[in-house]
Amino acid sequence: MNGLFANPLFWPNLPDNWQPQQETVDVFAIHLQHPPLSPQVALEHLSDHEQRQVSRFKSSVKQREFTLTRAMLRLILASVTHANPLALRFERTALGKPFLPQTPVHFNVSHSKDIALIAICPDLVLGVDIEQVQPRNSFLKLAQRFFAPAEFQAISQLPQPLQLTAFYSTWTRKEAFVKATAKGIALGLDRFEVNVDPSQPACFLKLPPEIKTAWSLHDLTPAPAPGYTASLCVEASMPDINCRQISHPQQLPSS
Repeated sequence: MNGLFANPLFWPNLPDNWQPQQETVDVFAIHLQHPPLSPQVALEHLSDHEQRQVSRFKSSVKQREFTLTRAMLRLILASVTHANPLALRFERTALGKPFLPQTPVHFNVSHSKDIALIAICPDLVLGVDIEQVQPRNSFLKLAQRFFAPAEFQAISQLPQPLQLTAFYSTWTRKEAFVKATAKGIALGLDRFEVNVDPSQPACFLKLPPEIKTAWSLHDLTPAPAPGYTASLCVEASMPDINCRQISHPQQLPSS
């Protein structure tokens, strides 16, 4: 196995002198238990406000997750914008999606258990989501409560061994779209439909009527590690997608 990830062919190391390309989404995987920089070093890349955020987390796990993912986001964005990581100033939309007012670059972050994903694109709006697939007795009740009725019915009709994976695939597909549109739960998970079968390519079956632009869904398959499922949503019909891993200090992008 090359590096810390189970699928090095699909998630190769970040190449030297990486730079983003137009209409191309780069998705970076970071292993939070074996990160390319220590939490102590990562903390030095955070603003004073972000460091205060870290101190407010009661869980040391949450402190570590936030510190590492935010530091990596700053380092990657600094490489894209040729800026000092600490000079980047994040703002939020009215619905809470962070953005950089000084640059058009689009980005989104997701993490679950030991894996974090950071998606970057210079010119396309996007959202990414990763979830660790864990057994849970109530997943069908959650699907019935939050998903569109047709999605719940489709999951229920799958063979029982496939239903849990289908639930998580559906969740990440829908969550990626919700994060991309920056509308949050106000959009309503039951107001649009995706295909639920994890063995079939991700796609939309129905979009809310107020969504007028073209969107595409993509499963990040294979996931960067066993036991995870991940999805990407992009405001474009056929974007190029590159999946990378950053697992060693020498792979860190430089500004």
